[in-house]
Amino acid sequence: MRRMRRLFNRSQLDVKEVDILRGILTAAQRQARLAHETKAGADDV
Repeated sequence: MRRMRRLFNRSQLDVKEVDILRGILTAAQRQARLAHETKAGADDV
């Protein structure tokens, strides 16, 4: 968590921090897609 706070308070990111952000955003996109697909499937019933 400390790394995340430091990350958002800096203007330049190192490679590890960019990888952290990519991982977080990828996971968020997967969850959003899954939720959307689940909701769309429930609407069809």
